[in-house]
Amino acid sequence: MPARKEDPGILFPWKKLADAGFGYWYDVNNLKEPPPDFNTIWALRLIGYDISDPSKAIQAFKLHYLLVANANTLTDYDKRFFIPWR
Repeated sequence: MPARKEDPGILFPWKKLADAGFGYWYDVNNLKEPPPDFNTIWALRLIGYDISDPSKAIQAFKLHYLLVANANTLTDYDKRFFIPWR
C-alpha cells in the first residue's frame, strides 16, 4: 500500500465520499482510451499516490477504484479509469 497512509479497504465507500466532494472518482459513462503516450505512473503521482514503489501504487489504485485486491499491473482497460476524473 502507499507509504502515505493505510488504505481502509475494498468495502470503504470511496464513491460516496467523492460524490460529497472529497476525493476523485471516474465517470463510468465516459471512460475513454488514454493517449498512446499516457504515463500511468505519473498519473498516479498526480492524483496523490507515492510512486516510489510503482507496483504498490498500482495495487492501491486498483483496490481503491477498481475494487480488485492483490493486483499490481494495469491492463489497457484499467487505464481507462484514469480519464476523465470528476
